Amino acid sequence: MNRGENEMQSVPMGRRQALAGLTGALLAGGTAQAATPTRGGTLNVGLDNDAKTYDPIFSVQFTERHVLYLVFDTLVRYGPDFSIRPDMATSWETLSDGKCIVFTLQEDVTFQDGTKFDAAAVKWNIDQRMDMTVNSPQRQLLEPIVASVDVIDPLHVAFNLIAPSPVLFSLLGERPGFMVSPAAWKQRGPEFASQPVGTGAFVLKQWTRGSQVVLERNPTYWQAGLPYLDRIVVHDLAGSVIGVQRLLTGEVDYVGELTPTDIRPIESRAGITLKPIKVGRWYFSQWHVDSAPFDNAKLRQAFAHAIDRDRLNEITMRGQGSVSDGPTPKGLWWYDPTVKSAPYDPAHAKALLAEAGYPNGFEYELSTPQVTVFQQINQLLQEQLGAVGIK
Repeated sequence: MNRGENEMQSVPMGRRQALAGLTGALLAGGTAQAATPTRGGTLNVGLDNDAKTYDPIFSVQFTERHVLYLVFDTLVRYGPDFSIRPDMATSWETLSDGKCIVFTLQEDVTFQDGTKFDAAAVKWNIDQRMDMTVNSPQRQLLEPIVASVDVIDPLHVAFNLIAPSPVLFSLLGERPGFMVSPAAWKQRGPEFASQPVGTGAFVLKQWTRGSQVVLERNPTYWQAGLPYLDRIVVHDLAGSVIGVQRLLTGEVDYVGELTPTDIRPIESRAGITLKPIKVGRWYFSQWHVDSAPFDNAKLRQAFAHAIDRDRLNEITMRGQGSVSDGPTPKGLWWYDPTVKSAPYDPAHAKALLAEAGYPNGFEYELSTPQVTVFQQINQLLQEQLGAVGIK
């Protein structure tokens, strides 16, 4: 299931618009474009949060990434259209017919504990994730791609690949690419989960589980003059309704992950500015298509024809989302207008389910992050899939 543009709304308070604009970009791992940034101050952010760890080597939860992108930098970063752009790596060169990528690193960068970021730190980060004894969930992502990592000199590191793979760059802009301080990781052990150390714009000072995360400006941040804020407090919210209530009472300055339905109470409120996300946000179901049962194409096709995306849009987005006629929405660099979505056809879905070897129906477990709109979509999917025999 996929929806395209305008389906999510961010809601910063007008009195903190410049600060919210900067931090909203930082939360997304992007570059701020506030016209007249204001230096200093505290930004109170309200987000759904079911974080279990802030050690990126072990991170799994979707919501952990909001804080991770503030504390850590990645080797490469995503642009607004998900194009790959430099970050801790300033450039790269492809060698050996695509089986070796040599990254050139930022100079004079230190981790928040004062230790040096260099090629040896990059190698340690990747080796640690691929070490079977560490048991990082990212090993299964890196192991089929990366054969080894070699230090050429302090500013150059080589990734030796099993075969050419464009997937590597997308991984290095995400959790596998967050650069952790090797010294702090070894020293703090399990405590690193709540006392992480990266090279990012903010230092995690306090994590009160189920309540809030307090982050303070990194005074040694490698990007001169940034960040503008002195402090960010990320408040855990039990759903978007609570977020809107706290926005109205002034307890928070910014609330993300809102739908057109969520914003009804604040659409015309003075002092509140709505910022629609134009691209880069869409919803979909994910399966392990390389293993049973979802390696069965007929089964996947049955799912696709059973989902009424227009109805999902009407209920969760008040019809204001854009239903993409393809796997991804327009505006992304890999968008292909020739690849079309399967039309809603429950009768055909039932027939495909039988062809897939499940004439009496199919049961599976759907996992959903603790984000209100995801849970709403989950409930609607249960209803639509159940109508064709998928429970």
